[in-house]
Parts: sequence; C-alpha cells; structure tokens
Amino acid sequence: MLSVRELDLSKNPSATGWVNQRVTFTHGIGVAMVPVNEVATQGQPRLIIRDLPPVSSQGAPPITEPRVYFGERESSYVVVGAQQDEFDYPVGESDQTTRWTGTTGIRLDTTLSRLLYALRFRDFDLLISPQITNNSQLLFHRSLADRLPRIAPFLLYDKDPYVVIRGDGRLVYIQDAYTATNRFPHGQGFNPSELNTPGVAPTGLGERSFNYLRNSVKVVVDAYDGTMTFYANDPDDALIRAWQGVFPTLFQPMSDFPTDLRPHLRVPEELFNVQTRVYGRYHVQNADTFYDQADLWTVPLAQTTESSLPSEAYYVIMSLPEEVDPEFLLLQPMIPKDRPNMIAWVAARNDGDSYGQTLVYRFPTETSVFGPAQIEASIDADPEISAQFTLWSQAGSNVIRGNLIVVPVGDSLIYLQPVYLQATSSKFPAFQKIIVASPTTVVWGDTLRQALDQLLRDQGGGPGPTPTPPPPGPTPTPGPTESPGPGASPPSGDVAALVEYANLHFELAQQALRDGDFARYGREIELVQEALGQLEELVGGSSPGPSAAPSAAP
Repeated sequence: MLSVRELDLSKNPSATGWVNQRVTFTHGIGVAMVPVNEVATQGQPRLIIRDLPPVSSQGAPPITEPRVYFGERESSYVVVGAQQDEFDYPVGESDQTTRWTGTTGIRLDTTLSRLLYALRFRDFDLLISPQITNNSQLLFHRSLADRLPRIAPFLLYDKDPYVVIRGDGRLVYIQDAYTATNRFPHGQGFNPSELNTPGVAPTGLGERSFNYLRNSVKVVVDAYDGTMTFYANDPDDALIRAWQGVFPTLFQPMSDFPTDLRPHLRVPEELFNVQTRVYGRYHVQNADTFYDQADLWTVPLAQTTESSLPSEAYYVIMSLPEEVDPEFLLLQPMIPKDRPNMIAWVAARNDGDSYGQTLVYRFPTETSVFGPAQIEASIDADPEISAQFTLWSQAGSNVIRGNLIVVPVGDSLIYLQPVYLQATSSKFPAFQKIIVASPTTVVWGDTLRQALDQLLRDQGGGPGPTPTPPPPGPTPTPGPTESPGPGASPPSGDVAALVEYANLHFELAQQALRDGDFARYGREIELVQEALGQLEELVGGSSPGPSAAPSAAP
C-alpha cells in the first residue's frame, strides 16, 4: 500500500499571510509505502518508503520527482516562479527550498493577466505583490475531482484514484472514468445512492440513475505538473466512440498506454459494486423465479459494532480455486436478501489477459455457509476476545476492528479480521492482533501464522505448517457419521439403492459442513453427484444435485 503526502495548510500554524499560503507552501512531497502483510515490532507500519525527502528500501522503487502539486485533496491556487523560493522539506534547523520547473501553469507576465486573475480570485495581492515576476505562473484547479470534470464533464469519475510510482521515478495518479446514460433501450435502471454506506466516502457516480455504465476511460495525471492524458479503454463502447468523434484529439488509444503503468491497472471498485448489486437479481436462470424475486442476492450488511469498519469489496492477492499462480483479485461475498448466510462470492480478475473477467463461485442453496455478519457475531460472543476488548477500552484505548475478509482456501473458507489499538491521546492506530475464524472456531494471535496454528489445534488438525508428520495411512473421522471415503462407489443398477446412497451421503455432507470440514464436504458431494448421474442414466430424467463448482458470470 502507498499513500501520498499531500499538503494540508490547515495543519500548519505558521502558514499565515498571503506569501506563506500562496508562494511558500505550495506542494506536498513523496509517499509512504508499506507491505500489506507485515508490521513493525510495536504494531506500527513497516515503512519501505519513508522520510522527507522519501527514501526507498528493501526493493521499493526509487522516487526521482517526489513533489506533489496536484492530487486528491481540495486545494486553492498557488503562485510558482515567484521572487521567493518554495518550501520543500526541513533539514535540521533550516529548510530545503525548491522552484517549480514545469510549463503547464498560466503565465502572469503581463499586467492584464494579473488584473484578470486578481478579479477572478477576488485577491488584490495578485495585482500588487512584488513576489510576482514575469516568470511567475499560476496553478489552480489542482484537485483531481475539480480538474478532470472541467476537461471531460460528460464522464463520471470513480471516487478512488490511486497513485503509482512510474519506472522513471515520477508520481502519477490513475483515475478510472465511466460513460453512463439512462436512455439505453430496455436497460434496468440503477440508483448510485444504493452504493452509499455509512462510514465510507460517498460514491463518485453522482446522484442520477443510469441503466448503462462502462469503464471506458483510464486517465493518467502527473502529480508534479498536472498533465492529463485520457485513454479510451473500451473500443466497443458506442458512447466513447461518439465522444471520440466530437473530440478527436482528447482520447488516446489504449495501445498507447504506457507499458510501465499497465501492470497497475485494476478493475475499479465502484463499477464492481454496481455489477454485483445488479447481478444479485439477474443471476437466476428461471423466468418465474426472476419475476417472483424469490432468489435475490445482495452484499453483506455494514458493520455490526461501532468499532468495526464497514463491509466493502476488497482487493487481495490469492490463487483462485483450480488455479496455481496467485493473482490480484477484487472480491465480494454475496448473501441472500434478508438472510445472513453466504450464498456465493464474486471475483474480478486484474492481471494480464484475464483483466476484467468476473467469476462467481456459488455455494449449494441447500447448505448454510456463515456470512460476514454471522462471523462478526461469533467474534463478539467469544469470551476471551470480548473480555480483552472491554479491558482495552477501559484502559484509555479505542479498539478498531478492520475489514472482515473472507478468503477461500482449498475447499474451505477462513475469515480474517485485524485488530488495532488507538490511544485516546493519539490518533495513530497500531496493529495488535489478527482474528482468524472458521464456521465453528474463533481464535486470534499476534501474527497470522500464530492464529492459523491455533485454529488448526482447536479443530484437531495439528499445529499447522511445521508439525511432525503424522504416521502414514488414513485418519478416520470419529463419530457415527464417518464417511466411507472418496474410494467408495455407489451401487450400480439399483434405483432404490442409489436413492438411499445419495440421501445418506448428502446427510453426511451436511454434517461435514456443520463441522466446518469442507474437505470432507467436497468428497461427500462428489459421491452424491456420482449417484445422481447413475440415477439419471437409469430413469432418463434430470436430478439436480448440490454443486460447489464455479460458474462464470455473464
């Protein structure tokens, strides 16, 4: 993860007066970068790009131009190229200064231009200040949310532009933009207010409903000089083709997109959020079910406690089922409407030729897989965790529970939630614990490895990645519901025996699911499907059985 250090004049008590606010303090500098899977010894972020000016370490890319004049924060105008140098960063008891070397500002080299902009900003200092010379330039509209719609107001812009360190060490923002209309024939309308969640920044898709939305444009904005380049990302989009005809020089073909930025492209979260919510109704194949709205899906509810962060779709690096290599994915669990259990999870792929592909992994409708809200409730009910939260809160700290992440691992699911502590005297949170949960067990530890080991011990699976190998041979499953195992075959040629066999193993599968043993569940379902296949051949009919196989979303 990386975050830009932009300038916030409201936090600088010495930034008073016109010269300080318009000439001296003009820009932010650098980024902070951390690996997402590590923390320092006291729970603080382990910075691999840090300090002013930014210093890169441990393989982090170097930054050759760290100054940030254009970014995400609201900003006012500044004057560069003035008599006085600009503040850059502190060095001991003195200050390092700099001068902007770009050419994209508005020149203030005539009395008329100074007069016009003094009237424009209602600021008489622009006309009379001796700081302004013939080499001075004016920079304004420096916020991306303000800057980009002035160039292409017919596009909608994602709320979350992200910064990238280019191969040459410059900082650029990548902004996703959309074409949208509410006049697409026979399209289903969508109100973007459905995406607004308490505690989360409001959607960038506006307030008007639309029935057509495409991520047709990728915009690259240079953080130093504000240069904007619009790339047509979807040549099949009729709307962007029309706008290209109106503005033939505005959009560049995607074939010209910089090669060093291509690996950083990602499916935007807001587009994915719209897709998952619409798919919650249109996933059904039966017309009667569709019109009765008997099988509606939705996204999980927001946080269940004040200390929890809201539930959102999240980016993660993991291997998809049946895939070997890990990849960068955007995941969203889905639940049936008005029910808390999880019915599916949706993954959008971001890497290479798979970019933009969306996969839906369904759980059998006859089963009950815990959803995020149910796992949150299990965490709240855990006596050890609950008691420790209460103790921390009484000791002058605030407990912050991070996003609950649902991760498919093999034939099972695990739920992860980091826990942070924030002292009431400081707003700086520190990582404290990681909660790992299964449908039957909730544990936590100082590290993910420690928590996973504890989870395996509690479920009788041994201490995890470094145990002594067990003796060879199969380990029997205790209890009266022991499975005959994947080698057992259903009886052939006898309809009654096949029905009894399928019912028996379906019950065993349900028991395995209740026990949280997804591997055994998968084996039992395979036996059920094999028996149903033989029944279909015998009776010439169709017997749909439960299936956890992935299906591609349209």
